[in-house]
Amino acid sequence: MSLRIGVLGAAEISPLAIFRAVAALPGAELVAIGSRRPGAAQAQARQHGLDCACLGYPELLARTDIDWVYVPAANSEHHACCEAALQAGKHVLVEKPATLSAQELQALIASATARGLCLVEAVMTRHHPWQAWLAERVRARTWGRLLRHSTRLRHGLREGDHFRLRPGGGVLWDDGVYWLQAAQAAAGIALGACAIEQAQADAAEVPTRVRVGLVAADGVATDFDAQFAVPRQAEHAFEFERARVVLADFFRARIGRHKIHLDIAHASGERERVSFDEQNYYLNQLAYLAGDARDADWPAQAQRSVERIAMLEALHRRLQSAALERPAAGA
Repeated sequence: MSLRIGVLGAAEISPLAIFRAVAALPGAELVAIGSRRPGAAQAQARQHGLDCACLGYPELLARTDIDWVYVPAANSEHHACCEAALQAGKHVLVEKPATLSAQELQALIASATARGLCLVEAVMTRHHPWQAWLAERVRARTWGRLLRHSTRLRHGLREGDHFRLRPGGGVLWDDGVYWLQAAQAAAGIALGACAIEQAQADAAEVPTRVRVGLVAADGVATDFDAQFAVPRQAEHAFEFERARVVLADFFRARIGRHKIHLDIAHASGERERVSFDEQNYYLNQLAYLAGDARDADWPAQAQRSVERIAMLEALHRRLQSAALERPAAGA
């Protein structure tokens, strides 16, 4: 199936998420880059040696040779960009978080469905077989009952990452999606039935450091500890009754093709490593968009996105409430 893509914004993530993946996927084509800043799309195309049209947003959306629009804009702009793309009759791949409101996301999903279009949140890590492999063993209780899932994330801010510190940004909204998606897909946790166990951050609106935790209806806990800081870390850990399973660098497969390893420490003292073939998250993501299973799968995945956004909203509100209750300095 062909995949003709227009990128709505000259964002720094696009070379990894789209440009390289398009070049590696047969049938995929980058048709145009759109930008509201004069010359920005042209500069990005020159920098990466791209032969594509460079247009304003309205001109890109009016093109009839574009099937999919990729939205890598700042989080606060996602909803408006997605709405415009859907109204123009385009399928949408939108960077995580898809929106900052579960209600807005539901409306976008309804709009896409009514038009016979797809709306996919770009959570790159879900397009890898390690999650399905582990989910099967969680359901089978291979190592007994799952007790806790934990995600640890650390990464610094580059010069071009100022957008991460705008309203609607911060480490909770930017990176919390990776935690919650793994909790859903690998740990089998239903976010809608979870209670917030803890919520701490260095700031309520745009935190650069957070520690939050949930407890599911069956008692399984999941927690997230993240900072915009170095040294870099991206780890999922799954604690079972008879084993601990760790994915030590779940970001590894985003740059180039790399193996993903699950390290299993059994209660007996035995250690085991399960390795997956070299893959790239972003290439797998585009292959999903072009694949036959997409049309049947995307509505369920979109509802999982809604559940994630709703939980991030709830955590954000909890942080805001905690900030209001905190005594003022010097009081």
